[in-house]
Formats: sequence, structure tokens, C-alpha cells
Amino acid sequence: LSREDLTTDLDLLDGEKLDPSNSLEVLCEPFLPDWFDPWVVPERKRVDQLQIERALNLADNLESEEDRQRAHEVVKRLIDRFPLHEPLIHASMQLYASGGSLVGAVTEYQTFRRRLLSDLGIE
Repeated sequence: LSREDLTTDLDLLDGEKLDPSNSLEVLCEPFLPDWFDPWVVPERKRVDQLQIERALNLADNLESEEDRQRAHEVVKRLIDRFPLHEPLIHASMQLYASGGSLVGAVTEYQTFRRRLLSDLGIE
């Protein structure tokens, strides 16, 4: 068995091999969540940003293919992990609005506003 025979989640995130059919696990699961070795923490931050970037790109692609439900599933899973990440909230609001749900978009905004107030003390 050689390294060339293996593909890791990081390989999928770093490369162009991300398959939309199985991307939720790769995009939404935290990187080594129970590890706190010195090298893991900065790598986890890098992977978090890469997951968000790839998820937003995937959501855009799915929306352009009229698969708003799957696009929203991707975005909502990441909002569960990163509830104060504005671009994710914006993407969710946009998906609600483009799907015709103004109530969903406003509710997402109000939920985010409450989170900002309760978690950070800002409006």
C-alpha cells in the first residue's frame, strides 16, 4: 500500500476531487475534534476555513442546478458548527429568499441577531 493509493478527507478538500454525492461528511465533520496536539489546532482552523469555502461553493453550484434543498442542507450543517459565521448566514438567507420563503430568510436573520446578542453582547 502506497500513499498514492490512499485518499483522505483533506486530499478531497485540498483538491478538486470533492464529489457532491458524498461531500456532506467531508465538508461538515470537524477535523480531529478530540485532539489537541500543538500541530492540530492551526490545522483545524485551516480545515474549518476550507470546509466553509468549499461548502459555500457547493451550495452555489447546487442552487444554480435548482437543488436548493441540498444546498440549504450543506449550509445549515455548517451553521450548526459555526453559528456566528456571517457568510453562512447570508447564504442561508439567500437560499430561503431564492426559494420564495421570505419568512425563512427573516427568521434566519432574527435567529442570527439573537445569537449575536446572547453570545457576544452586540446587536
